Amino acid sequence: MEPPQRRVLCDIPDPVAGERSTTTLFIEHPALAGCLRLAFQTVWEGAVPAPGSGAVS
Repeated sequence: MEPPQRRVLCDIPDPVAGERSTTTLFIEHPALAGCLRLAFQTVWEGAVPAPGSGAVS
Protein backbone atom coordinates (compact mmCIF):
# COMPACT_ATOMS: atom_id res chain seq x y z
CA MET A 1 0.00 0.00 0.00
CA GLU A 2 1.31 3.43 -0.94
CA PRO A 3 1.30 6.36 1.48
CA PRO A 4 -1.54 8.86 1.06
CA GLN A 5 -0.79 11.83 -1.14
CA ARG A 6 -1.58 15.20 0.42
CA ARG A 7 0.16 17.85 -1.64
CA VAL A 8 -0.08 19.15 -5.18
CA LEU A 9 2.31 21.50 -7.00
CA CYS A 10 0.92 23.37 -10.00
CA ASP A 11 3.24 25.38 -12.21
CA ILE A 12 1.14 27.75 -14.29
CA PRO A 13 1.87 30.66 -16.65
CA ASP A 14 1.82 34.02 -14.86
CA PRO A 15 -0.09 36.54 -17.01
CA VAL A 16 1.00 39.48 -14.84
CA ALA A 17 4.74 38.76 -14.65
CA GLY A 18 5.23 38.20 -18.37
CA GLU A 19 5.27 35.65 -21.14
CA ARG A 20 8.13 33.49 -19.83
CA SER A 21 7.22 33.60 -16.13
CA THR A 22 5.36 31.04 -14.12
CA THR A 23 3.78 30.89 -10.71
CA THR A 24 3.90 27.75 -8.61
CA LEU A 25 0.96 26.91 -6.39
CA PHE A 26 1.48 24.61 -3.41
CA ILE A 27 -1.86 23.06 -2.45
CA GLU A 28 -2.24 20.79 0.55
CA HIS A 29 -5.49 18.90 0.03
CA PRO A 30 -5.60 15.08 0.33
CA ALA A 31 -8.71 14.59 -1.85
CA LEU A 32 -7.38 16.77 -4.68
CA ALA A 33 -3.95 15.11 -4.54
CA GLY A 34 -5.51 11.64 -4.67
CA CYS A 35 -7.77 12.56 -7.58
CA LEU A 36 -4.93 14.07 -9.61
CA ARG A 37 -2.69 11.09 -8.87
CA LEU A 38 -5.37 8.68 -10.12
CA ALA A 39 -5.89 10.79 -13.26
CA PHE A 40 -2.15 10.85 -13.98
CA GLN A 41 -1.78 7.09 -13.49
CA THR A 42 -4.74 6.41 -15.77
CA VAL A 43 -3.29 8.55 -18.57
CA TRP A 44 0.24 7.17 -18.03
CA GLU A 45 -0.95 3.55 -18.32
CA GLY A 46 -2.49 4.30 -21.72
CA ALA A 47 0.47 6.29 -23.04
CA VAL A 48 2.58 5.16 -25.97
CA PRO A 49 6.12 6.34 -26.84
CA ALA A 50 6.36 9.19 -29.34
CA PRO A 51 7.59 8.12 -32.77
CA GLY A 52 11.34 8.55 -33.07
CA SER A 53 11.86 8.97 -29.31
CA GLY A 54 13.81 5.74 -28.97
CA ALA A 55 11.65 4.73 -25.99
CA VAL A 56 10.56 1.12 -25.72
CA SER A 57 6.89 0.39 -25.16
